[in-house]
Amino acid sequence: MEVKNDQFKKLLTKKDVMRILQVSLSSVDRWMRAGKLKAFGIEGRVYFKRTDVEAMLTPIN
Repeated sequence: MEVKNDQFKKLLTKKDVMRILQVSLSSVDRWMRAGKLKAFGIEGRVYFKRTDVEAMLTPIN
């Protein structure tokens, strides 16, 4: 399977998610365990798709 470099630019770390959503690490971990935020592992590190994180943002009005 061939992976393009631009696909990796769309991956976020836990710290990235924390900064973007302005939440704590425990919130990110809780969402992962609850299945609300799908995580991907690469060589022991955890990453998230930017589109999945953006999908968590919903308009209030």
